[in-house]
Amino acid sequence: MIWTIKNLNLTSCHEWLKTHTLQPSTNQHDHHTKIAIIGGGPKGMYGLERLLASLQDSDANELLEIDFYNENEHFGAGNNYRIDQPEYLLINYSIGNINMWIDEQPLSNAKHTLSLLDWINYYKKDNERKAEEVHYASRALVGLYLQYGLAEMLKNLPSHVLVKLIIGSVSDILDQNDQYFLTLKDGMVTQAYDQLLLATGHSQIFNTEYEQACLSLAEAHPGTYFIPHAYPVNPTLTELPPNLKVAIKGMGLTFVDAALALTEGKGGKFIDREGHLNYERSGREPQIYAFSRGGLPMLPRGPLSKTTRYQTKYFTAGFVEKMRLRYPKGTLNFETELLPVIKQEYQYAYYSTWMKKYGYKCGDSASFKSFESDISSFRLQYQEIPAFNLDDFLSPLRGIRFANKESYHQYVIDYLEQAIKEAEIGEQNSPMMAAVAVWREITPLISSLYEFGGFTPASQKVFEELYYSRFSRVTFGPPIANIKKIVALAKASILNFSLGPSPIVSCDEESGKFHLKSSHPPFEIKVDGLVDARIAKPNLNNGTPEVYQNLLSRDMAVPFINQGYIPGCIHISQKGYLISSDGTINNKIALTGTPTEGVTLDNDTLSRTRNNFVSEWAYLTVQKLQQRTAYITK
Repeated sequence: MIWTIKNLNLTSCHEWLKTHTLQPSTNQHDHHTKIAIIGGGPKGMYGLERLLASLQDSDANELLEIDFYNENEHFGAGNNYRIDQPEYLLINYSIGNINMWIDEQPLSNAKHTLSLLDWINYYKKDNERKAEEVHYASRALVGLYLQYGLAEMLKNLPSHVLVKLIIGSVSDILDQNDQYFLTLKDGMVTQAYDQLLLATGHSQIFNTEYEQACLSLAEAHPGTYFIPHAYPVNPTLTELPPNLKVAIKGMGLTFVDAALALTEGKGGKFIDREGHLNYERSGREPQIYAFSRGGLPMLPRGPLSKTTRYQTKYFTAGFVEKMRLRYPKGTLNFETELLPVIKQEYQYAYYSTWMKKYGYKCGDSASFKSFESDISSFRLQYQEIPAFNLDDFLSPLRGIRFANKESYHQYVIDYLEQAIKEAEIGEQNSPMMAAVAVWREITPLISSLYEFGGFTPASQKVFEELYYSRFSRVTFGPPIANIKKIVALAKASILNFSLGPSPIVSCDEESGKFHLKSSHPPFEIKVDGLVDARIAKPNLNNGTPEVYQNLLSRDMAVPFINQGYIPGCIHISQKGYLISSDGTINNKIALTGTPTEGVTLDNDTLSRTRNNFVSEWAYLTVQKLQQRTAYITK
């Protein structure tokens, strides 16, 4: 089941939060401590939650003001989970795996700290079935859950704490006598702050010559559209004129959202007829051409239960600890030391699931060498079992030649339909889905070795540019329901995959259209619109938010450099604090979430424990407040 807001008996707390939204202050005469959290999405809210929790039992009892900045009114939810987005946009993780509250001391100041699953069951309408951990939900519903949590915190503040929600986009930070003034996009300079937490999320900015050329083409030719980022899909995509030819660049999660916004968002309907999903046109849809570097969409994610998820055999916490002890920071090679064991883990996941299906008893699999012998015996006995090759699994197009664009388009449909069947079986019984589960389970372990320049510089570069996206494509895809919709659109000839991998995109000034040309399969077309459905990663040389450019320009920050390799993020200390050009750790400015990507790995998650800088930030911040209180008392 997919849960949406309409399934709940709950009035939105969005309006209540709006009543607590205040204007930024320019008052320089108040002498109480002031903290600013910049970025009002989930990661910023997690920082606020830990800070309020730490303040409850502290001796710091002087007036404290916490200003929570966000670029729009969607505090707590952020842009990804804003509650006004269409409910056909879904999360890609089962609801049983989402909990905005962290299980650690001190406990939250909020009185009601429910997981998403428990929250849905508490507020669901009486006529709705009980929510289960394997169900999915709309992103808008998750946004409502996050805003509910924020409201719970604000309703139970310590008596000496004032929290202000402020709509404002921060473009600069000015240092004056160890206090920090914020400059907003409208030019306003705020009051001074004693501590800052930067949780700014994705910039959604690409600023290369290519993007500038696309923008110029669209501006010069009415009826041509360049959409540099797809969100919010309504009205960005839903209000495009009907009957256009539109290309979507990138075939990740945003591609799915964009394709649905251009179809379902324009009044089309998906109809289930005897177990087969069909698309019913509204007449307002464009013709959609999807392409990406790899040429294939993401695999669907099936139901995920905490109790039945895949358990790793070789790539374990024990193995990772051995690697950490053996290889000091900056000396670990992903391809030579980790990839071979990752391949063993994939082989084990795949073949052990086949063996279980056939009732085949294998011997001692404690070492891969012994399990490899079992694989040989098993495949000799059951020769119909397809062999597993990790490279082919990650890149199925290797070595395949397509006669024409139609055969390529059909290949993608067949590929997705087979993946849907496997996902519905689940990772406990499908060898393919057991393999899919491996990267999900080892990502936190990989992250612990990767962080703060754990890999050699060359290895970090090849990991980021070659491996990470390939593993993610087969692991972190959308729920089955949305891939079924993608297949239905492709079968209805609304969505076309014929451009294949890495077509050449150019701006045709003569026609005023975007020209796309693929060599394999051979196909070219001119389109009226181009939607960039990629997600911008931190890159200090390309489209970094203005606030970070300004920090760099005045040497308050420097790029993170792993022995010559520059991944494109800001340098931070082990505790998440900003490091200036002279190497000094600024313990008054901390970062969390997306701005740390490149120093850390995998921040696109609602996890409270992954790359958790805010628990210690809150603890250290309250320690400073206690010292100030003790000084004033004396």
